Amino acid sequence: MLEAGIREPMIMRANQALYAQLHPLKESIFWRQVDGGHDALCWRGGLMQGLIDLWQPLFHDRS
Repeated sequence: MLEAGIREPMIMRANQALYAQLHPLKESIFWRQVDGGHDALCWRGGLMQGLIDLWQPLFHDRS
């Protein structure tokens, strides 16, 4: 999962470039632009969702 705020152009461009490289490889990747910057208020939702997406396969493998 990649997420960057539109008010952080350098981070935004870096994430766009990384997504452009990974997407053609058919990697499981999600890219989202958010209306914000590089701060905890913007990270809160994306970080939580990213951790859920990352760890979910571990919980399904155990059942």
